[in-house]
Amino acid sequence: MAAAASSTRSSNRASQQPLSFAEEQAAATLSLLEQRDLAAALRLSLNDDWNSDEEKSGADSDDDAEAAVQSDEEAMEDAGAVEEAGDWTSNLHSIDLPLRRLRHPRQQSPSDATPLQLLQRFLPHSLMEEFARHTNAAAPHDWRPTTADELYAFLGVHLFMGIARLPRTEMYWSHTFANPLVTSLFSRDRFKQLLRFFRVVALDEAAADRNPLPHVRSLAAKLYASFAAHYTPSQHLALDEAMVAYKGRSPIKQYIPSKPHKWGYKVWCLSSDDYLLHFKIYGGKEGAPSDAGATIDTVIRLTAAYQQKQHVLYTESWFTSPALLDALAQRGIRLCGSVRSNRKGMPAVAKEEVQALNRGEWLQRQKGDATVAVWRDQRYM
Repeated sequence: MAAAASSTRSSNRASQQPLSFAEEQAAATLSLLEQRDLAAALRLSLNDDWNSDEEKSGADSDDDAEAAVQSDEEAMEDAGAVEEAGDWTSNLHSIDLPLRRLRHPRQQSPSDATPLQLLQRFLPHSLMEEFARHTNAAAPHDWRPTTADELYAFLGVHLFMGIARLPRTEMYWSHTFANPLVTSLFSRDRFKQLLRFFRVVALDEAAADRNPLPHVRSLAAKLYASFAAHYTPSQHLALDEAMVAYKGRSPIKQYIPSKPHKWGYKVWCLSSDDYLLHFKIYGGKEGAPSDAGATIDTVIRLTAAYQQKQHVLYTESWFTSPALLDALAQRGIRLCGSVRSNRKGMPAVAKEEVQALNRGEWLQRQKGDATVAVWRDQRYM
């Protein structure tokens, strides 16, 4: 499925919008109908003369009658083409993409910024102080209260452990594998205490123990705002699903065999140029979906902040459909992505046409500004 333009305008000069395929067909039909009316009027005027002139009542009249019938048939065919203009057709036309509307200037990070300063752009000191209050409230009374600075170090050690991975946490303090970066910041017991009592929200006794979403929902909301505030995306957006590996017990754990990590938490991710703009942790069905369907509802929510700015969204076949293309077009977003042939609203392409394609060949169908292309490499795509 492609809603991309073959060429993008690079000029800001005002120009007339090109006619759509339906408008072109309607104009052609109107011209033919006018020609038919003129031919009929001419025949009537000639018939009056031919009635007084028997020498002109032969073959010429038959030829004109045949031409009139052919003109009527052509007009009917063109009128039928106009009626079918809303359907998929093999008559292709170019699609122009409007220029992207900038939201605000791109915010560049200082070249001399330290890793801690970059982290504090997304997790400010005030937020870490809030985490420290929630952690101290969840910990026993006899423990040493934590601070925002200690929690920054705590997160830093977690990032390091994700890079230099060991089978067990205790091994970072062992004689064989001990690392000065970790041992100079925390003792083993202190690190385990923080790991046990660390909280990003106030303790909620009513929240299910095995459902992590209530405990991180407010943090995720803060990250949404922080991600969007520090980056202006390009015209191209990408939407896909990711897996956070987890094999423990959880009611929202998913199994997707096609992913490298088959078990874990499913996360919808919206990105641009390798930058994560927005994400949503899948926690199961959220009430009754709209008439458009749950998948389209998810895409609309994730792209809400980037609508009416003429972005192009790239998706995979799980999301792509003619209905999603229309829904996004109404919100100022174009869609491009692979699509499953059994999606509702897809064009009916004969199986013989597809099988007749040689490697490197493709066929296309258009409907308005929507284009479906079938391309053959080693298999059909």
